[in-house]
Amino acid sequence: WFRNLKWWRNFKDFFPISLHRTVALDPNDKYIFGYHPHGIIGFGAISCFATEAHDFSQLFPGIDVYLVTLPVNFCIPFLREVYLALGL
Repeated sequence: WFRNLKWWRNFKDFFPISLHRTVALDPNDKYIFGYHPHGIIGFGAISCFATEAHDFSQLFPGIDVYLVTLPVNFCIPFLREVYLALGL
């Protein structure tokens, strides 16, 4: 439920973040998605891969996505809870 909050669409619209699908992917295969520029705080990666703000599950049906991050990101008190709710 947390990944589908309307707040994430507002987050996506505030920053110039976009997700483009160039080809359909076979959901039976495994993939690694690269994100650049990643920087220290990956707002774009969070928006594209940790939420449904870009309708990831509709663009890539059957693909389960898991976003990984540095352990230090879990040391920030409030953000730790947000990241855990997003499944990071």
